[in-house]
Amino acid sequence: MKSSFAIMVAAGAMISTSALADPVKLTIYTFYTTDTAFYEDIFGKYEEMHPDVTIEVQSFENSAYDAALRTAFASGEVPDIICVEPDARAVGMYTLIDADLLEPLNDLYEAEGWEQIFFDSVVSQLDVDGTYYSVPVSVNNFSLFYNKTLFDKYGLDLPSSYEDLGHMSEVLGADGIYPIAFGNQFPQRGRDYFYMIAGQKDHAIITKADSGETSWDDPVLVEAAQKLKDMADDKIFMPGINAMSIPQASDAFLTGRAAMILSGPWDVKPYSVGKPADMELGVMRFPPVFDGVEDGVSPGGVGKNYAIPAGGKHKDEAKAVLSYLLSEDVMKRYVEERSIIAPYAVANSAISDPLLKVFVENQEADVVPRVLLNADALEALGNAVQGVLSDEVTAEEAMQEVEDAR
Repeated sequence: MKSSFAIMVAAGAMISTSALADPVKLTIYTFYTTDTAFYEDIFGKYEEMHPDVTIEVQSFENSAYDAALRTAFASGEVPDIICVEPDARAVGMYTLIDADLLEPLNDLYEAEGWEQIFFDSVVSQLDVDGTYYSVPVSVNNFSLFYNKTLFDKYGLDLPSSYEDLGHMSEVLGADGIYPIAFGNQFPQRGRDYFYMIAGQKDHAIITKADSGETSWDDPVLVEAAQKLKDMADDKIFMPGINAMSIPQASDAFLTGRAAMILSGPWDVKPYSVGKPADMELGVMRFPPVFDGVEDGVSPGGVGKNYAIPAGGKHKDEAKAVLSYLLSEDVMKRYVEERSIIAPYAVANSAISDPLLKVFVENQEADVVPRVLLNADALEALGNAVQGVLSDEVTAEEAMQEVEDAR
């Protein structure tokens, strides 16, 4: 079935695919507003090298981006490059692929050799039945930031099992401190925990459930949901999970009310700058929480992701800009200035920050995919995790609800 995007396009004006004469003006839509200054600078340099090209970056807050993109597709005046989510969220690329609204980029991948140099997790995530429709400019994964100063004060070792997390809860709880701050007011973080914990038992279980190879009420997935509830009951998580926002959880961590917090490379710089002067930070993978499981895993995948609309007027020029954006010099600078992880190893080679290095190592060691292509299941899973954590449904009932939403 075609998505609502296809219906709007059919109702909108026909889009001309003929190339315009020079000069060429390219428009880029993005919802990464914090990158605006970086884009202005690097694209300014691109314009100096290509005097016949001007690039306009239009940044939107998350809540406004989907509406702006839908309006553009409906009107027939589409941007030349758009930012898309690599899953089934509102601006997910798979929704647009289903509606035949994205340009295949296999020729660009072949010309740049990206299939050979991108991390395996990137290639597998963006390969849609042998076709690439988007280009990643960053990747990410989740690990635990921890307060090393607090660990030393209480004589705690880094946890390597569920028993260790329980011991932390007992020791820290005497002073009103919790092992982990967990903000799940917006249910994305709860899904990330679920992917990670389920992935400890079966690295591919989320992909299997999403594709229909297994059901969402598979015993492994029920056990993962139950383990989250156990961690809340055992006070490993700070109370008030579903009412706590991610900024509130970060504040709890930085003010010493929680010893750890699950987050990604984007928080390396904010936490390093925002922490108290006497607080030493560390990063570690989330420990295994099941008997018989020896290693923790990190959920992750493609972060910032750009595509070219099939109805764009300047496809060749847009492809040239994406090649420039992914070039080694630009990506190395992006890594340095924005504390992100590039989708290929060479661009990360100059990273010196020990915290960011852990995330790079996780990415190179592969990650548990945190991508769902079924939009109904994506929403249902977020609701299910919230329901389990609030004791509104059992783990079995919660996962049956996700299966029913398929």
